[in-house]
Amino acid sequence: MIKFKFKVNNSFLQYRTRPITIPKTQVDYEQIKKDQLASDNVRVICPGNEHPSGAIYFGIAGYGPYYQVRINGSSRDPLRSLPFGARLSVLIEKIGSVVKVRLNKI
Repeated sequence: MIKFKFKVNNSFLQYRTRPITIPKTQVDYEQIKKDQLASDNVRVICPGNEHPSGAIYFGIAGYGPYYQVRINGSSRDPLRSLPFGARLSVLIEKIGSVVKVRLNKI
């Protein structure tokens, strides 16, 4: 299980995938590998108890490797109504074969 804090930013509000980059400063990336949390099929539990699907993506950018939560949002999903700067607690855990991402307002 990993846990970190996220501040809603422009990328989160503008893109339908609602990207949340998992910060290296708060999370040991080796733990993500060890717990096998990177997956193309995750269940997301939103603050309003909506349950969109998503993925935990691994990529390499100019600054190095990164992991990102990507949510299968839509133009009308409830996450778009979160205000810029809102703070979320993000909990990622694997239960059996299912990876869950829980977003809670702080």
